[in-house]
Amino acid sequence: AKRTIDIDDRGRLHKKFIEFLPRFTAVYKWNNITGNNVYASIARGYKAGGFNTQMFSDVLQQRLMGYMGISQQYSPEQVVSYRPERSMNYEIGAHCTTPDNVWTSQIALFYIDCRNQQLTSFPDGSTTGRIMTNAGRTRSAGAEVSLTWQPGRQWRFSTSYGFTDARFRSYNNGIEDLRGKRIPYAPQNTFFASANYYLPLKTNTANMPDRIEFNVNCRGIGPIYWDDTNSVSQNFYTLLGASVGIVNKRYSATLWGENLTSMQYSTFYFVSMGNAFLQRGKPRRIGITLRIKI
Repeated sequence: AKRTIDIDDRGRLHKKFIEFLPRFTAVYKWNNITGNNVYASIARGYKAGGFNTQMFSDVLQQRLMGYMGISQQYSPEQVVSYRPERSMNYEIGAHCTTPDNVWTSQIALFYIDCRNQQLTSFPDGSTTGRIMTNAGRTRSAGAEVSLTWQPGRQWRFSTSYGFTDARFRSYNNGIEDLRGKRIPYAPQNTFFASANYYLPLKTNTANMPDRIEFNVNCRGIGPIYWDDTNSVSQNFYTLLGASVGIVNKRYSATLWGENLTSMQYSTFYFVSMGNAFLQRGKPRRIGITLRIKI
């Protein structure tokens, strides 16, 4: 026999947040050179809570299962909303520039103590959505350093490196205690290096190119852990790129290439219908970019 089920859920979910975000910074400059300083800062961070709108259809499905005699797996409040994220951020660093501006360097050390950090997660079952949840407490510590060398008007070399150790301090996902595990989607190492050469062209015609620009660069990132249990990860990988372009005050044309070595890597991890997937990164790409000022 057929049975008609009438589900008419009415209600209203509302969240309101008011936050005071102080920031204190101390800076000391020396040698009367612009950009030469050391600093220290303390700031409070905040990210508002919200609602997981993708999960409303799943909540309706679970309610229907309840009418069929199958118990609901979770209540709407568990998956529809998530709490604000709050943090205390501590940073010290320095900026240094030589008098002739040939060398420029920056260094920073940071520590972030975060409570209720918002994390992307994928509910169990046949749902295709993803939700935002809150971890109990996390901390991130690391350093960033960059260096630029410009020996002349035609050459410019730059490099930067960042290290981050981001871990759970207090978090239980309902199955196990994840204290000490690395936070998902937070790369441990980031690296960048670039070399530029500018070749001026002596032309007497306004429509002719003023210079040719050459660039070679390398980007590195990883390892990255994709889940809170650290069972799935992407190892450190590098991407090689290069470009050559002609430049005029009114236009430019650049031939560029990315991931020239065809490195295979993953950029995202997700779960759909109970199955896990890794999204591959972009393969080798070559293109031309044209810009015209009107």
